[in-house]
Amino acid sequence: MKRYAYLLAAAALALNISCTGPENPAQPEATLKAEPASLRFAAAAAPAQTVTVTAEETEWTHSIPEDAGWLTATRDGDRLSVSVADNADETDRSASITLNASAEGVEPVKITVRQEAAEAPEPEKAFALGIAREARLRRCGGIGTGGDGNRDGRYHLESIPFGCRGVDTHRPRRREIHRHGGRQPERTGTESIH
Repeated sequence: MKRYAYLLAAAALALNISCTGPENPAQPEATLKAEPASLRFAAAAAPAQTVTVTAEETEWTHSIPEDAGWLTATRDGDRLSVSVADNADETDRSASITLNASAEGVEPVKITVRQEAAEAPEPEKAFALGIAREARLRRCGGIGTGGDGNRDGRYHLESIPFGCRGVDTHRPRRREIHRHGGRQPERTGTESIH
């Protein structure tokens, strides 16, 4: 009799365990990811770019720093459309878009946005071109600045260094002496050497 009682108790215990299952079943892990994690824009007329957000077992929101008024991010489902205003400064700039998960224990995700600097204004370009032209004049032997020429002050084409015949230089015309000692009337003005 006692033997049957033990068997019934063991069967009841086994049946109870199979029905209730484990006390703490594993829960799916919440994750949050963004692709790509960084964006780069041109200084002007830059088209918008898209970031794809993957969220598992959590909702998410995004935020932009208050001092990054040039940066805009618009959510459309699981995507962010990121755009920037033109950068008129001669220095590049950057900011981060932050993704925050609603589930606990999920770290915020940062998306880095960089924008290139504006090009130098036209007056500075003209100044740089002037420096380059002056350097070319110096390399070409000082043509038009009182540099090396013939003794009679005239420059023959074959005496001009290679690569310097297109330099837009001018020098005062000197008196030209005839081989027989005669003197031509003095002329005024300038002549170009090409």
